[in-house]
Amino acid sequence: MEYVLTITEIFTVALAGAFGSFIKDILHDGYLQIPEIKDKQIYLGFLGGALVGAFVGIVIDGSFLTALMAGFTGTSVVAKLAVGRKIKDLEKEVKEGVK
Repeated sequence: MEYVLTITEIFTVALAGAFGSFIKDILHDGYLQIPEIKDKQIYLGFLGGALVGAFVGIVIDGSFLTALMAGFTGTSVVAKLAVGRKIKDLEKEVKEGVK
């Protein structure tokens, strides 16, 4: 049987993810980056991590702790995955170029 989160649980888990991001920004940077619009681009600031934490917490298992940790590590994990992907693409291009 599949368990479905209630609206209250979703809200609580989303807040946990946002709180994890909030704590990471304060501990890591010493301040919160306020969202801003610069050169016709929107920079989410601390809200980016809060959104990632909330999303991951809800999607993975609906756990308060998972959401909190996802908010804390969310953007750094995504950034490392993106860098890892770029490195794999570069290695593939080098191998193909050598042949």
